[in-house]
Amino acid sequence: MNKRVTLLLAASLVGLAAGGCSSGGGPAGAGTPSPPPPPASPAFSEVPSFTGTPPTIASVTSDAPITATVDPGSVARSGLPTGDARGRMKLALTGLGVVESEVTGRCEAKGDTTRLELKSSSGTKVVVALVAGGTSSVEIDDTGLQMAAALLPGDYQVAPPRLTAAARFQPEGSDLPGGRLDLDVACAG
Repeated sequence: MNKRVTLLLAASLVGLAAGGCSSGGGPAGAGTPSPPPPPASPAFSEVPSFTGTPPTIASVTSDAPITATVDPGSVARSGLPTGDARGRMKLALTGLGVVESEVTGRCEAKGDTTRLELKSSSGTKVVVALVAGGTSSVEIDDTGLQMAAALLPGDYQVAPPRLTAAARFQPEGSDLPGGRLDLDVACAG
């Protein structure tokens, strides 16, 4: 090879190498590197607490409709035994989230009040107080959230040792229902 061909070949190689590594704002190979775009739809397998993704209207209302208008206090003296509690709970707090899980805890029946102290597998604590002749309530304690609400009439059924319920609840000091509680709990005496 002659000197001139060698110089042209060397110049071409230097030009190609420099073009692929420039920091201009042109097409691929000429711009600054950028991170890849985020995934189109990240996958979430469950919402463990109220600090997670808020539910959609469809997810809260897709449950079976509440058809009965049973006063929650009317089941307070229904014969649930005092003892350990075990079952399932779905708690939907409008605008904040849904907890659906196995629950364990304690049932206590005293006079006009039946009290269920439950804890979900994700750590959400729920206390349900069914009070004959008074206001039945639900108390919710989750990471960063504490709330007390009145239980509204709904579907309450007791066949000792089991309580099933589907009812909305209304936070204290508000005219709007704050969510829905679905329970299926057995109390062992």
